Amino acid sequence: MQETRNYKLKKPEYNEYADVMDINHNMDVVDQILKGLDERLKKVLTKEQTDSFYAKIAHRHNVNDIDNLISTIQTTKVNNAIQADNSDKLRNMNFIWSGQAGQPPWLWGGADGKNMYVYNPSNFSVANSNSVQGFQFRNNNGILEVLINGVWMSVGGRQYTVIRSGSLRRDGNKSFSYSGGSGILRSLVFAYDEGGVIIIDGISCAISDLQIPSGDSQIPIITNIEFKNSITINCSNTYIRFVIQTEK
Repeated sequence: MQETRNYKLKKPEYNEYADVMDINHNMDVVDQILKGLDERLKKVLTKEQTDSFYAKIAHRHNVNDIDNLISTIQTTKVNNAIQADNSDKLRNMNFIWSGQAGQPPWLWGGADGKNMYVYNPSNFSVANSNSVQGFQFRNNNGILEVLINGVWMSVGGRQYTVIRSGSLRRDGNKSFSYSGGSGILRSLVFAYDEGGVIIIDGISCAISDLQIPSGDSQIPIITNIEFKNSITINCSNTYIRFVIQTEK
């Protein structure tokens, strides 16, 4: 009778009768070997780890089959969507993760995460943005203003549609004031280079310091001085004519 190489398990020949004693001997040897293996595993693994190890060995084939089945189902769904004869399905499109320069004529988008449409970027608008390149902006009663050095200043041209004009003289009305908002002093002409003060947004300046030489040296003139909140013109020893435009 032959024996196995490593553990000497008995192997009856075809012309020999199988003896129950030989079978029992083989079972005892296998049992002893498995017991020793189990004891060694317990020294390095917990019971939970040992149980998991044997479970994975026992079910490895089934787990692989399930993974393959899931992959097959997912691939089939994608292929069916691509090949579907329906314009609302994904067909003949390549989505490539690569940044591009410029602005495309159309963009994909949607509101519910399921139905996707194309949009024209030229119709887009940015809402609730109050800064550009570090500058703060605000809407002041319909007028766009930018904050520069702590002062809010208007952006773009204002509509100065209200005209205010008048004259001041040393022996008559000597003062004019306006504090209803922004405006522009379009022109101011005075006859004598004496006296006269303009107060713009609280800052006082002698009229003679603001004059611009004109073609006629006898007619000093001031033009296009913009103010934000208020302007006051005082006449002391001269004659003044002025034109002011305001928003209201």
